[in-house]
Amino acid sequence: MVCKHCGYQNSMGVKYCAGCGRKLSQKNENNMNVLISVTVCVLIIAVGIGTLLFRVSDSDSETGGEVLSENGVSSVTAQSMEADIRQVLPIEDGSVAVLYTDGTVNVSANSQFSEVVQDWKNVKQMYYNKVLEWRDGEWYDESSLVGLTESGSVLVTDGSLSGWSNVKELLFTWQGAVGVTNDGSILVDGTWEDESSQTALAGMKNVETLVYSDIQSTFACLKKDGTVHLISENGYLDPYEVHWENVKEVRDSGHSFYVINKDGTVDGGVEDDQSGLNGAIKVVDYEDWLFGISADGRLLTHNGGNIYTNAGDMMVDIPGSPYYGGEVNINQFDQVTDIVACWGLILLNKDGTVDVVGASPSWDLSDWSNIKQVCGTSDSDREKITLYGIKQDGSVITTRYNWDRMMQTVTDQYRGWKLQDIYTGNGGVVGLTVDGKLVGDGIYENVDFSVFDK
Repeated sequence: MVCKHCGYQNSMGVKYCAGCGRKLSQKNENNMNVLISVTVCVLIIAVGIGTLLFRVSDSDSETGGEVLSENGVSSVTAQSMEADIRQVLPIEDGSVAVLYTDGTVNVSANSQFSEVVQDWKNVKQMYYNKVLEWRDGEWYDESSLVGLTESGSVLVTDGSLSGWSNVKELLFTWQGAVGVTNDGSILVDGTWEDESSQTALAGMKNVETLVYSDIQSTFACLKKDGTVHLISENGYLDPYEVHWENVKEVRDSGHSFYVINKDGTVDGGVEDDQSGLNGAIKVVDYEDWLFGISADGRLLTHNGGNIYTNAGDMMVDIPGSPYYGGEVNINQFDQVTDIVACWGLILLNKDGTVDVVGASPSWDLSDWSNIKQVCGTSDSDREKITLYGIKQDGSVITTRYNWDRMMQTVTDQYRGWKLQDIYTGNGGVVGLTVDGKLVGDGIYENVDFSVFDK
């Protein structure tokens, strides 16, 4: 069973992900035994597999910035002119793919895709499509690297989708690939179990964007007129029903979708009343519940049954952690500049300190200061979880939790790195140094990054 948030392949039937601690989909495992296709889509401004990170920029801290970061997966873009890098994609087999600003792609020497991508040109966005196929009593890795070009054609290392054109975005489900074209139509690859739902999705017009939930096996289709349709792969929803109107953005929070309306209000989610999030400059979900940040730095949440007031305090029973949690007065958090769900609800404050609530494990980050960016990952065997904090001067502090020993280890000036950006994958991280070089930790520690020097 693959976690939709971090991409980790868990054992069948487990309730929580061994990689990030979040709830797992319990959908029909018979379908999964036929074909598991889990996509880790990395946008031009996003990081790759298992990404759980956040950054605060000067514009965000001063003005609140643009709304919204999805599910704790925030945008990170390489800022080094020297590196000339548009996108860095750490892959879970320990290899790394890099997209340059000139549209060419290169991969590390240990990559299975090294020969195929040499001729790729004019690529604007890379994806990694993880596919495990069950044949003759065993699993086969049929994963591929995908490139979307400036012209809208699709390059795939296995040669599929070669006939697609005019594509502006791609999604991958366990049943196949789906593309949204520049003219708002939908391309669907493969044959779904419920053909009527596939026909309904392929027939949608004037589409702005699609969002897919693997837990719900459902697409949320945002049209150019602001209406949202829900199309289920198994056919249990009416695809032609309008669920929301006047929508600016639609998100997947796990077991439900939620939308940011054009007037700044929030609808959807598992709670009926989301008015407590109205006007939020950023919204994330943590275990299906929504949290946000106000323009003046206050932590916000929905108006639901897990909330009560006590002498002016707004007490929230922080949900979801299989190990920790408990009531927290969210009114005490009034200097927040960024927020992410990463083995807990992690808050980055204006003064560079970091708070964690509802965490698993219960992080102690009291030694962290002057922090501008945070990410989290676990090593490949999931015995240790590490949070990385980049300071204002680029140096890195880490806090590592060892599940066997139930203890934390803090390391300041980690590896002597000076980073301007960091990208997380399953089992480690890749960092972009201030002088434009790439470095690695965890399963990426021994990658020969010199092949990426141009």
